[in-house]
Amino acid sequence: MEAHIPFLREVLVFLGASALLIPAFGRIRLDPVLGYLIIGALIGPYGIGAFAEGYPLLSAFTIDNPAIVHGLAEFGIVFLLFSIGLEFSVERLWSMRRLMFGLGTLQIIITAVAITGVALLWGNSPAVSLIIGASLALSSTAVVMKLLTDRQQFTGLPGQTGFMILLMQDLAVVPLILMVSFLAQTGDGAALGETLFFSLGKAGLVIVAIFIAGKYALQPLFGFVSKTKSSELFIALVLLVVLGASYVTHAAGLTLSLGAFLAGLSLTETEFRHQIEADIEPFKGLLMGLFFMSVGMGLNFAAVQDTFFWLLVSVAGLFTIKAVIITVLCKIFRLPLYAAVTAGLMLGQAGEFAFITLGLAEQLSLLEAGVAQFMMIVAGFSILVTPLMHGLAYKAGAYLRDKDKTDAPSPDQITREFGGHVLLAGYGRVGSTLGEMLDKAKIPYIAVDSDSAVARDAYRKGHPVFFGDAQRKQVLDLIGIERARAAVVTVHDKKACLKIVQSIHKCLPAVPIIARAHNAAHAKQLTQAGATAVYPEVTEASLQMGGRLLDCLNMPPDAVYKIIEDFRNEDEAVNQNAA
Repeated sequence: MEAHIPFLREVLVFLGASALLIPAFGRIRLDPVLGYLIIGALIGPYGIGAFAEGYPLLSAFTIDNPAIVHGLAEFGIVFLLFSIGLEFSVERLWSMRRLMFGLGTLQIIITAVAITGVALLWGNSPAVSLIIGASLALSSTAVVMKLLTDRQQFTGLPGQTGFMILLMQDLAVVPLILMVSFLAQTGDGAALGETLFFSLGKAGLVIVAIFIAGKYALQPLFGFVSKTKSSELFIALVLLVVLGASYVTHAAGLTLSLGAFLAGLSLTETEFRHQIEADIEPFKGLLMGLFFMSVGMGLNFAAVQDTFFWLLVSVAGLFTIKAVIITVLCKIFRLPLYAAVTAGLMLGQAGEFAFITLGLAEQLSLLEAGVAQFMMIVAGFSILVTPLMHGLAYKAGAYLRDKDKTDAPSPDQITREFGGHVLLAGYGRVGSTLGEMLDKAKIPYIAVDSDSAVARDAYRKGHPVFFGDAQRKQVLDLIGIERARAAVVTVHDKKACLKIVQSIHKCLPAVPIIARAHNAAHAKQLTQAGATAVYPEVTEASLQMGGRLLDCLNMPPDAVYKIIEDFRNEDEAVNQNAA
């Protein structure tokens, strides 16, 4: 007798719908996140599943119980936050503490109070109003972070600001769930305060323990496994770390995704980071798609057909309240208007945890079933329109940035909040290419160019490029050279290139400097001036052409690589000896 494989039909429906419909949506340039939400609504119990009773054949193409996939789909957020953790460092997070703990905390409190007030005006009790306000104050980490990474907007000022707010919201889940539980029990404020204190203390200890264990235990463990040369064992260890850290934070009352983020953060400085990121990419992509589909499956259009107008009003009101509050708070924290408006519109939706808190309140008889269902549908619809609002947010930000030149952020505004960036001196063909590479790697950078037209054009497109002469110490100070992780000099002028390298090395001798050289003689001068690595244009072009020639002559790739590296190493050795 063959063993029964659970949920096989549901898995086949998911994979079939993804493989057939997502590419079709791509041809009409529909955002993948919105595509997955639409697919979920179609194959769920309220889509074609609603007609399965009359047409039994349709049941083969539907998932009639979203709860089956929702638990597994949660791991999409887990892998997304783990990959984001790999791109961060403790130093970079610490440099952004003002936005995370200051702006993030105020956003949660003020938004919750505002939505609670609106709920009270509509005749709800104080307890019900507080639950609604707290549930809708949080935003969707999964959708927003997916959109930011897919559209390469994560390293920009609005993207970084939004991420700090979302990270603080993840930490707020514990007190919010505890608040709902206590409202259902005694309502004892003193008991609630005492429990919150101990719960947050326990959560803090768990966070510190995960980070310390990851920092000092994971690197040797990954080193041990990597010596086996087994990709299967390496992937197994990656999954163990991600799921294990998520389980620990979940057991402590925190979110699964927070544990994954901490695990990624503890591995960011290791040599295994890029291999780990490549290994988890397929899991992250599939599970994120499954998560968005599970959200779409919960959208019951029939349940709100009589109140559809009020549904639209509620979703619009939610976006308006949150956008206004976040925009005002961002301005109070001295962020430019374009970044404030972009972040506000970007985070205007409800979050995934609204389904948890509202569902819990319904189970504990704090919310009537009709009220809970309506508010969950409001949350679901707000997530559904998020890809459209996200695009609108960045268009509004671009318009404001172009219209009001006085509101443009100075370089020190950006570096004051975000340390650990890369300095690009020159934003021509080479510099702009490096900027795109850093964007894809989610590494923040600031570029300065002495050509005002180049700087203005790049800035209008949303890139952190400013006009200035990088030879001057005052300009280097403004772009945060003392907080930079590395510097790259790509200017074409030989004398200017040399002076910029000298100025950077004088300001911060320890920072790695990579410079573009015209020839071997220029490379020697740059090395003597303090450049860590130099790349002569003629030499590099010759090596690339030679490599292509040898490849055409059917020489093995390993042999071609060795020849090129030998020439490159000899050239670098000559430059080092000259220094």
